[in-house]
Amino acid sequence: MAGVQLSSVILHDRWPGVPVQGLGIPTDGWDNTHDNFKTTSANDRPAYPLGTKIAAYSDNSWAPGWYTMMYLQYHSYESGALYDVSNDFSDGQFWCTHADGSTAQAYGTIADNSTIPYYVVSKCITTVGSDVSHIGAVAVPCCSMSSDGTGVFVAGYGDSYGWFWVGGVCPAKDITIFDEDSAGLGSTCAGIGACVSGDFATHAKGPIYLEYSAALSTVMMTCDPTDVGDVTDLFNTGYYTEIGWICSTAV
Repeated sequence: MAGVQLSSVILHDRWPGVPVQGLGIPTDGWDNTHDNFKTTSANDRPAYPLGTKIAAYSDNSWAPGWYTMMYLQYHSYESGALYDVSNDFSDGQFWCTHADGSTAQAYGTIADNSTIPYYVVSKCITTVGSDVSHIGAVAVPCCSMSSDGTGVFVAGYGDSYGWFWVGGVCPAKDITIFDEDSAGLGSTCAGIGACVSGDFATHAKGPIYLEYSAALSTVMMTCDPTDVGDVTDLFNTGYYTEIGWICSTAV
């Protein structure tokens, strides 16, 4: 296993909608507590309409270019479950996708949970081996989020709202937890951007793949799809999908 910096990743934006013109980085940044929060009453409402996209430009030399952030609703299937996102991205457990959220908190006047809105995301993947076309749309939260689990639909609150990176270059210097420049030169994660472990020993440029097991997004894979079978000792299934591009060599 080898590591690549998160700042070397370019995500494919496969989410619906286009960035809203005229909106920039929110006051106090993408991870501010006004926009990113868990609801504590049925009267709590998101700071932006769910599904809002904002595009911003990063002029940092290690990851110049445009990126897209999206305002989404995070739901967990376990009570009190925390989506623990931090500088330690090495386990690969930081991806969210749209999945079955029939137990998620209802938003506004939406009371029919038979069709789940695209903006409800979770780190659990409940559809494996059949319709997995939506899994190519991945989102990375800009801070830790939690959910009260299956009871939130009845209670009307208990899920979280927040900003997610969904496309373009990694905003490594615009989001605190994405930046791991404090790692020393001798560290596996030295350099700009949090370190992600994967099977990058021989390939660290080109398309990247997300492998997922029966219920959980697992790890970013090698850029070489022929290496899918090389990780069977880690995962019992071989489901994977392309999510983006790596534009740098491995650390």
